[in-house]
Amino acid sequence: GDRLSPAAESAIHAEMRDVMALPKADETFIFARWVADHANDSNDLVRRFAKLWLGALQPSERSAFYDMASRIAAVDGDPTAEQVGCLKLLH
Repeated sequence: GDRLSPAAESAIHAEMRDVMALPKADETFIFARWVADHANDSNDLVRRFAKLWLGALQPSERSAFYDMASRIAAVDGDPTAEQVGCLKLLH
């Protein structure tokens, strides 16, 4: 997949630290980036996790997750068509 820009990496770190309040945000980011780097198609990756998100997250949590992903997708300008497709799968 495409590499993240430094601005996008920074935005993801900030969301994980400040919004999600993850105690080990750096470790989680490294693992998540590894998973994403080994995915052939980001839409496929989102589809694989959609069942988990739908089952584990309340509607308000899914909405917050979507908002967070939308903020990150907008860091480098308008979201790409692929990013828009992934966002639709999250909502």
